[in-house]
Amino acid sequence: MLLNRRMMTCVLAATSLLVAACGSDSTGPTPPQPILGLNTTAKGATSVQLTFNSVAGDDSYDIERAEGAAGTFAAVTTVAAPSTPGLVTYVDNTGLKASTVYRYRVITVKGTARSIPSGEASTTTLAFGNAAVDITTDIIASRTLYADTVYTLKGFIHVANNSTLTIEPGTTIKGDYTTLGSSLWILRGSKIQAVGTAALPIVLTSSRTVGQRQPGDWGGLIIIGNAINNRSGNVEVEGSGTDGTAVVGGKNYQVLYSGGTVATDN
Repeated sequence: MLLNRRMMTCVLAATSLLVAACGSDSTGPTPPQPILGLNTTAKGATSVQLTFNSVAGDDSYDIERAEGAAGTFAAVTTVAAPSTPGLVTYVDNTGLKASTVYRYRVITVKGTARSIPSGEASTTTLAFGNAAVDITTDIIASRTLYADTVYTLKGFIHVANNSTLTIEPGTTIKGDYTTLGSSLWILRGSKIQAVGTAALPIVLTSSRTVGQRQPGDWGGLIIIGNAINNRSGNVEVEGSGTDGTAVVGGKNYQVLYSGGTVATDN
């Protein structure tokens, strides 16, 4: 009987030690919650817009993308959480293909902790040239021309007011053959960002059908810089000014290229 009591005491002591050891385990920091409300919208043939809701206390969000219904997810970018919780918007325009399904998910980052991936959202990028838009007046605020749309210039279109015209790879821009002198002008202080690729060239051409196009169908692309030159007085761009000097959107008003002052103008 004495032996049994000693054995029972040892068993109870060992059990108490096991319980105490289990109770002292550390579970580490609680991982953040995944974001909610992820939505994706195709904005063009090579761009997709993501929106989702942020939460107070989050540091950033890792955005991942997969191509096709069964593609593997890979990192796209990291977006900082806004100072005030609310809607987060991100436009993905890197390496996308036209008419292709893309799936997205977001991982919340808080300190060194990461959430599980959010639910997926998918969309299909648009096809090239599935829409058509006429441009009939000056561009006085920054604008992007998307590859899913064919744009037709009808008139003398000036990019002005220090704005930037961005043209997606694969975009087609046509000068209207029936509108005399249709052309695209980038005026001083404004910029054009147009970087095509071998697979997705940016095409500027006549609105006439293939096989009928001729030199002089449209006025072309004219860029007015601000570099120093050796012309004195007011020197007008050849062909401009047939509609006078008043600035009227879409009209051929006078444009000067003399009087440059910035040797490094870009």
